[in-house]
Amino acid sequence: MALMPAPSIHDVLTTTGGRITRLSVFLRAMLVLAAFVAAGGGLLGCRGQGGRAMIAANNDTNLKRLGTLYGFFQLRNDFRGPRDEAAFRAFIAAQDASRLALAGISAASIDTLFVSERDRLPFRIRYGVDTRVRGPALPVVFEQEGRQGRRQVGFTGGAMEEVDAAGYESLWRGGSDTSGDAEPPRGRGI
Repeated sequence: MALMPAPSIHDVLTTTGGRITRLSVFLRAMLVLAAFVAAGGGLLGCRGQGGRAMIAANNDTNLKRLGTLYGFFQLRNDFRGPRDEAAFRAFIAAQDASRLALAGISAASIDTLFVSERDRLPFRIRYGVDTRVRGPALPVVFEQEGRQGRRQVGFTGGAMEEVDAAGYESLWRGGSDTSGDAEPPRGRGI
C-alpha cells in the first residue's frame, strides 16, 4: 500500500469548496505561533528572512499582534488567557525583545500596542478565554468604534475579521466560543 502525502492547506480548502474551516484556522494559527516562538529559526522550514517576513506579515497591525500574543500566552499557560490587562502586559514585557521586534513590537512602547491604529482608541479585550476545548481561533481583541459602522475583531493566533454591530456583539459575548464547526465561514484564516 503506497503512502500518500498529507494534504496541504490549499488542498483542504479546495476539497471543502474554498470554505475556511476551523481546521484551516487552527493550522494557520499554529504556523504563525510556531514561527513566532522559533523567532525565525528552523522550525517548520522557516529560515532566515522567509520566517521573519512571514511573522511580520501576520503581525502588521496592533490588533493582530495582540491576538498572536494572546495565543502565545495561552500556549504558555495551559491554554488559558490572561486573567486581566496587568497579567497580559507583564507577560508581553517578559518576552525576549528580539522576538517582539520580529512582530513589530517594541518592549519600550507596549502602551501603543493596546491602541487601535484605525480609531485611535484602546482595544477591548476578553480576558480569561479558555481554548482547551474549542481550539485557538477565538475572538479576544475588539476595536471600540472602528470605521463606517464596521469594527475589527482579533482572534487568538493573529487572524482578524471586520464585522457589523450585530456580529461584534455576538463575538464579544463569546458567541463563537460555543458554536459547532457547522457554522458558516467567518473569514478567519489563511
